[in-house]
Amino acid sequence: MRQNALIFTLIAAMKFLTHTITIAAIALTFPLPIAAQAPGVAIEVQSNRKQDAAIIEKAKALKDAGKLKLTMELAKEQLKTPAPQPVVFPMPRAQALSGREVAKIAKEGHLQLGWFYLCTRCEKWHVNLAGAYAVAADAIATCQHCVVPKSDMREGYLIAVDHTGEVVPVISILAADRVTDGAILRVSGGKFTPLAFNDNVSPGDPAFCYSAPLGQSGYFSDGIVNRFFWNGIPGKEGSENRWKNLRVNVSTDWAPGSSGAAVLDQAGNVIGHVSTIQPMTEGPRQAPATPPVTPPAEAEKKDEKKDEKKKPAKVDRFGGATLITLHDASSARAMMELAKPLRDLKPGETIALQKALDKAHEKAVEKVPEKVAEIAPEKAPEKKADNEPGVLKVGSAAPALQTGKWLQGEEVKGFEKGKTYIVEFWATWCGPCRATIPHLNELHKQFADKGLVVIGQNCWERDTEKVAPFIKQMGDKMTYRVALDAVEGNDPNTGAMATKWMKAAGQRGIPAAFVVDKEGVVAWIGHPAQLKSEMVEEILAGKFAPVKMKAASDDGAKLRDAMMKHGAKAARALKDKDWDAAQNAVAEFAEALPASKKFFADAMLFKIALAKKDTAAANEAAGKIAAATEVESAMLNEIAWELITTKDLEKPDLVIAEKLARRSVESATEKSKASVMDTLARVVFLGGRKEDAIKIQESAINAATEDEAKAKLTKTVEAYRRGEIPAAE
Repeated sequence: MRQNALIFTLIAAMKFLTHTITIAAIALTFPLPIAAQAPGVAIEVQSNRKQDAAIIEKAKALKDAGKLKLTMELAKEQLKTPAPQPVVFPMPRAQALSGREVAKIAKEGHLQLGWFYLCTRCEKWHVNLAGAYAVAADAIATCQHCVVPKSDMREGYLIAVDHTGEVVPVISILAADRVTDGAILRVSGGKFTPLAFNDNVSPGDPAFCYSAPLGQSGYFSDGIVNRFFWNGIPGKEGSENRWKNLRVNVSTDWAPGSSGAAVLDQAGNVIGHVSTIQPMTEGPRQAPATPPVTPPAEAEKKDEKKDEKKKPAKVDRFGGATLITLHDASSARAMMELAKPLRDLKPGETIALQKALDKAHEKAVEKVPEKVAEIAPEKAPEKKADNEPGVLKVGSAAPALQTGKWLQGEEVKGFEKGKTYIVEFWATWCGPCRATIPHLNELHKQFADKGLVVIGQNCWERDTEKVAPFIKQMGDKMTYRVALDAVEGNDPNTGAMATKWMKAAGQRGIPAAFVVDKEGVVAWIGHPAQLKSEMVEEILAGKFAPVKMKAASDDGAKLRDAMMKHGAKAARALKDKDWDAAQNAVAEFAEALPASKKFFADAMLFKIALAKKDTAAANEAAGKIAAATEVESAMLNEIAWELITTKDLEKPDLVIAEKLARRSVESATEKSKASVMDTLARVVFLGGRKEDAIKIQESAINAATEDEAKAKLTKTVEAYRRGEIPAAE
């Protein structure tokens, strides 16, 4: 409104001065800003018709090109019998973020989803869109009821629209359930950030929603988790059907048009998605959060009748007032159960990616998402102040403790030489913080007698009066020392500990833990869930190598990010036998990987070479994997086995295969020893060393722990004794 007023003022002023200057000239002379107040923040388009018109044109172009695949007829079939395919899901983030950071993640993970259809009434093409959210590089989730074809459709195709306005074809329905009100769909293309599910949620936790209520795009709201409830009769205890009926009420705002939009936690994880709205009046009635679509022709008829006398609406004893509106979301727990079969499908390259992603998440220090765009200073200061990000690192001398009131345990005035300290930053409103408290308490009880001091350093607390009752409520689950931050005024962000520790270390999310060793040096920084007993023992014994550990953590974080951004894309292209796309995706994947993890890209190149029956390329990729130092036994064994057993692969390099197999045997667990020795025996037999192969196979039989495995291995050694190579299973 200000911009329009400014234009009219300028025009009036210029007309007063001269009648010869045109409005066009004024526009050129007085250019107006078109960005929102914060740099990089878009101004949303308010006109639904303009938005729909642009989407319709793009959808028509895709239809004409034959790229819209999921018709209304096919959708009806797949809603009854979905077409499951493997999906590589991201792991949840663990660090709490600011509101604008959650908004950025929510926007980049949000899509519109619905039908591009030919109307039976006016013979025109329309769109009927609700919400959706990305859950993988090529998969999105939404409400089941948003995917059901509508009765006024003569012809229709399911489409999605990403946050940049690109129209994305929906390829198939991977999973759907009416009771859960959830669906997972395969899509082709689009720009979005996959969001992870998180079912560790409790009433009182912050909740956020990015949606388009009544077509108002880009609407971001916050609230809290209110309660969980059964929407109907739950299944038996322990049954996955039980979770189909689980719903969560949240106080974030939404209205018709928001169905399928993700509800997020403070870390940007999905805790549910918009399902229904339930106004609590005298006669409560659930209504789907998807708006009915009125074709233009019908809308015009309604406008003509607007002056007609309407019948008085029936009111209840409250005068028609809504006492409260419950915002019901399908739960993350229910969606995780719906997604489980997709995760468990077992094409080798996909399950390997998922396992690597899981492991990277377990080892990595959670990486905070990129900052929202800020205006950079003209010149960076030559030396950082003590409280600036990046000053406090692993290997730095620990800053002094500047705590406020101590609420539990003896006050720690300073770090004593010879003792080890865990300083963990948390707040009562932080769900992930509450989840890690019992783990910290176990470390406290296990190592207190060996010189470990655990300090629960409260920070960024909105209401410090809640902290003492919270500690009392936790009881024997939180028995270590707890201190408030030393805050001046009413702004919790200005706390001395939050500034000198969290901000100085560039840590913008909680929970976050700092380990201070016996020499008063910061030995480790990261998520407290990653603090294992073995690590604490090493630190207490003075055997911990913080620099090496930090490098490993950084590499793990880079691997996790590369897996989410490029790994699934490469696996998908490989499955589709789109070799050019697969090669390009692997190149991007390799570029994003740390040097120590490049072998993951080589493993993908190996898979491509096998699929193309390219022996030279397969040998080359296998050789690189054999030379890598951090490859685990399972991958070494898998590469060796596939190199020697893949049909139509001429002259596999047996020297490389044996190197892979021997390294696998060296690092194998007792449980996998028999299997990897079986691979090594086969390689040796193929190399013409029959007697050696028999000895190795006999050792495999002795290492086997199950009768069935022993029987199979025995059949193999009998074949070797006859001079035969058994068929690969």
